[in-house]
Formats: sequence, structure tokens, C-alpha cells
Amino acid sequence: MKKTASGIIATLLLTGALTLACNIQLAKTNNTTIIVPDNYQTIQEAINNANEGDTIFVRNKTYNENIIINKPISLIGENKETTIINGTSPTNVIEVTASNVTVTNFTIKNSGIGWPNSGILLNHAKNCNISGNKLTNNNNGIRLYDSSNNTIAGNNLTDNQVGIAAWDLSKHNNISRNYVANNSPGIWLFESSDNSVYENDITKNNYGIRV
Repeated sequence: MKKTASGIIATLLLTGALTLACNIQLAKTNNTTIIVPDNYQTIQEAINNANEGDTIFVRNKTYNENIIINKPISLIGENKETTIINGTSPTNVIEVTASNVTVTNFTIKNSGIGWPNSGILLNHAKNCNISGNKLTNNNNGIRLYDSSNNTIAGNNLTDNQVGIAAWDLSKHNNISRNYVANNSPGIWLFESSDNSVYENDITKNNYGIRV
């Protein structure tokens, strides 16, 4: 059967559309792993040059910087004892302003003692995973500000002013299996509701859980 000119054009357009759709799908799944300091000297440089969905792997070292994560990425340390992010100014050591962010396997310290500085601040962020980190000598170890549906699990929070703070309409967060010691208080829920707090080891705080 002979194809008309219009039929041939339609076939070519359909073929092109399918090819374009396939290429777009491949591009969406072609995420990259960036290594610090191999590819970039600082963690913030790596974040600035990352695309959504990328993984940033950070080798053992002390990184003296304050970081803003403003896109959905995974930030993974090589070893939480020896991959250290040390805040250098009296503000948040890590501020997360995007949803779908993972931060795991770091020691995070020295946010500065003034309120509301934090080792990790989730600022209007959702569906983030903050797990397996050590947070010490911060005002807030981890603070959630109007942030919901996040997982805060398996972290070690010691010698902060506040261990974990869920503030200002932070809802439906999972706070579990954390070790929280020598803070005041250990976990503080303020104007927040419907959070799950369970299987935490909370000891030697001025308040264990303050609501």
C-alpha cells in the first residue's frame, strides 16, 4: 500500500516524537555521582554544580564551611566519625531548603550558640532523610521549621543546646532510633503535631521530650 505525503510526514513526526521521549527518559535517569574533593574542593561547590537527583560523595576530611542545599540531591559522607563539616560562621552548618534531600554519614558541629542556629536546618522541606549523622556543639542539633514528612533516624545528638527541634507547623515527621544525650531539651516539639517519636535513646538531658 502506498503512503500519501501526509501519511509519511505523520509517520516521521511520530518516530521523532518517540525518539525524543526516549532520550528525555534516559536523561532523567542518568544521574551523576560527584566526589569531593576529587571533582570539587568544597562541598558547596559540588552542590552548586550538581543536578537534581545527583549524589555527592564526600571523602574523609574536615570541611570548614557552611552549606546550603537548594536542590534534591543525596549528600553522603565516607565515614561519620572522620567526615566532618565544621561550621565557620555563627549560622546553620547545613541549611536544606529543597525537598527530597538525603544527608547521611557526617559529623556536623559548631553552628554557633545563638538561636536558632542549627547543625542541620530543614527550612520548608519535605520528604528528606537525615540519618546516621553525629551532631555536636550546635544550638539545635537538627531543627525542622515548617517541614513535614521527613525522616530523622539513627543520628547521634550530644552536647547541643537542643537535640532535635520540630517547630512551626512541622507535621508527619518520623523521629526514631536517635541517641540524644546532654542536650537541653533532648527533643522539643513546638506548635507541631502528628509527628511520630519512637525508639529513641534519650538520656541526661534537662528535659527528655518537651512538648
